[in-house]
Amino acid sequence: MVEIKLKKRFEEKGRVPLIIDFECTLSKGEVVAVFGPSGSGKTSILKMLSGIIKAQESFIKMGDEIIEDTSSGIRLSLSDRKVSMVFQDRVLFPHMSVLQHIDYAAHSSLDLQDKNYIMEHLDLKELKEFRPHQLSGGQAQCLSIAINILAKPKLLLLDEPVSALDYSLRKRILKNVKALLSKYSISTLVVSHYPMTLNYLSERVLFLDNGKVQQTLTIKEAQSFLPI
Repeated sequence: MVEIKLKKRFEEKGRVPLIIDFECTLSKGEVVAVFGPSGSGKTSILKMLSGIIKAQESFIKMGDEIIEDTSSGIRLSLSDRKVSMVFQDRVLFPHMSVLQHIDYAAHSSLDLQDKNYIMEHLDLKELKEFRPHQLSGGQAQCLSIAINILAKPKLLLLDEPVSALDYSLRKRILKNVKALLSKYSISTLVVSHYPMTLNYLSERVLFLDNGKVQQTLTIKEAQSFLPI
């Protein structure tokens, strides 16, 4: 189980301060979506979980390990957190091929069959010799997702994971991503403005506004509120 409590005040000149007060628990392998208007704190929450932004008050526990607790002075580094994040802007090595990225990211317990399985599900198998500049935006996003799944994190953070994909491909790729997350039992927090992403990836939806969760619904309940 992943337990999360985060608090932070964000101030920007000329704007009303944003106060994030976020709590969430995820069971092993569960995918939870955070949905809300722009500026409500969604991406900031992911960045606090990854360690990029420091929270003013925090408690993050994954299984038996506490990775951040301001009351005890615990704050693990980004590399020690076992948290992976897929950013909207893909972070890839320009000199490495798709296959080299996959090999670099692969966990020691993953054999060739696992690598091929992941590449096939993300439409990367025929692109293994391609370098980032030869990939479309959607293909680069799929590679970024593959790299982060291969890292076998305790918590995966997805920020608009398929925004660059052609609409015609999104449904199939989202179904395949969900299958991979289930196969490897990766707890995942996903942020998206796209109802399709929520529908095909998540089991629960947290409706965020002004930094706080206003409502929590199952994806089935959420379908009556969202144009899914």
